[in-house]
Amino acid sequence: MIEHLEQLLEQSNQRRAALQQQADDSTSRELATRQELEQQRSHSNQLEQQVLSLTHRVDSLGRDLEAEQLLNRRLHDALAEAASLRQEVAHSQQAAREARQIAQRDSARAIELEQQLSSSHQRILGERTVRLELEQRVEALTHQLEEVQAAEARARAERDRAISSTSEAEQRVEALALQLEQAAQQQAEMQLKLNNNTVQVNEERFMSARCKDSDDFAFIDANGTVVDGDANANDAKLGQGANGVALRCRCIVPGHPRPHQRYALKVCFNFDSSAHGTFVNEFMELVKLPSHPNIVRFVCQFVAEVRHVSRFLPDFVAQHSPDGRPLKTQFFALELMSTSLASLLRDRGHRGVSQREASLIIAQVGSALRHLESHRVAHRDIKLDNVLVELTNDERREIKRCVIGDFGTACELDENLCSTMAVSNTGLLLTPKWGNDAHIAPELHSLLGSTLKKRRAATIEMDYSRQGVFELGVLAFEVLIGSGPIEEYPSSVTNREGVVEYSDDRIASIIDRQPPPSSTATTTTTTTTIITREQEAMLKLAVSCDASRRPSLEEMIDCFDRDRSLRMV
Repeated sequence: MIEHLEQLLEQSNQRRAALQQQADDSTSRELATRQELEQQRSHSNQLEQQVLSLTHRVDSLGRDLEAEQLLNRRLHDALAEAASLRQEVAHSQQAAREARQIAQRDSARAIELEQQLSSSHQRILGERTVRLELEQRVEALTHQLEEVQAAEARARAERDRAISSTSEAEQRVEALALQLEQAAQQQAEMQLKLNNNTVQVNEERFMSARCKDSDDFAFIDANGTVVDGDANANDAKLGQGANGVALRCRCIVPGHPRPHQRYALKVCFNFDSSAHGTFVNEFMELVKLPSHPNIVRFVCQFVAEVRHVSRFLPDFVAQHSPDGRPLKTQFFALELMSTSLASLLRDRGHRGVSQREASLIIAQVGSALRHLESHRVAHRDIKLDNVLVELTNDERREIKRCVIGDFGTACELDENLCSTMAVSNTGLLLTPKWGNDAHIAPELHSLLGSTLKKRRAATIEMDYSRQGVFELGVLAFEVLIGSGPIEEYPSSVTNREGVVEYSDDRIASIIDRQPPPSSTATTTTTTTTIITREQEAMLKLAVSCDASRRPSLEEMIDCFDRDRSLRMV
């Protein structure tokens, strides 16, 4: 019995050990299953992360494809080679859409079926390959696009160069056409001047040979009507001075080349007196000077009896010698201008001159003075009365030409633009003096005045190199403000030793000088805006007491005529 129980106990222990073994085996299998399940879960999480990363990459690929579409739109306006590129882009877009659909299906299948992870992995690899191919294609397309854009840029540059070349050629053609037109105009002007010169030469030759008496001329008024009798004698007078009278006339000698041409015939008073020297001096200076458009043109001269012009002579002029014989005098004919600058300004009153007229006067009178200097002549009497003007024929009657006349006090100069004057031991001047003192430079006044004060015989060398620009400056002041640059010059600035001294501060202002608001006087004052500050400064330098500060005549002319449109030479 006990043995039986021991056997049963033995069997029970064996069965318990077997059950324990089975339980241990089951626990081991359960642990292994759990480990396998954890591994599968971990693998599944890895797959999910890979799927999520793949989704991000697919989205990125979608954005790249959108950028590619933008590039395709930009390529639409490219050259003809872009057509084939658009087709490749379309195929790439289709492949990308298919890849995105495949990726979406694979992602759903990966979530639903873990068993299909291996196939999804293969498809993901396939997508990567497609994406790489697409990236390569996009890179190739980008490179091709850059090449197309570079080709377009080169084409535009070539086009711009062609347009520029065409424009430059057109500009050169226009410039050449303008030059040809200007050359033709200059040729026409030169031909006109040549014709005028030819006519004038023939005219001067004819009158020099045929005009020998005053009855070879008909004296006329401003309308061209012949003046008969003594009552209307003044109608033919152009002007009268201390040494002579100027008469308006025309030549009536048969065969004259210009029978209707008007002249100014100058008649010397008291030809046997000191006036003779003045007239002879003017005649000599005009004859030897080469012609210039801004110097009055000399036509002819002769010596004849005064009886034919007696009605035009004042009472103090002798017409007969003590023994009753008719006296002779000198005549010479000059071109006739419209009026003098002094008469024009008096007639215009407060209206004065325009900006262009002021510049024209300075440029043309300056040109005449420069011509005189180049031929070693000093005029020494440039004033408003001795500047003659030619006016336009329209209603505006503007100045179109200026000439200087009256060479009665002119003198010849040496190569240094100097001339000599002689003074006696009693302080008297033995050689002819200049004309108007107000237009003579300070250094000339000082040298002569100080010498006269010493009352010793002397020969003075007078330097006229800066006289021309000084008298041009004084003339400009008289035109612009109606008076000279220094009040009561030269007496107001001459000291006891006869020396003229003044500072530039004493020179009158031009621009800042305003006429009285309610003035009704007919003066030569004009508006103050007709010259610039630069031109005013140039004029003040021109009349400076320091001769070294004065500009040259050329600088003065250029300042008022920069485009060279006003000067006639």
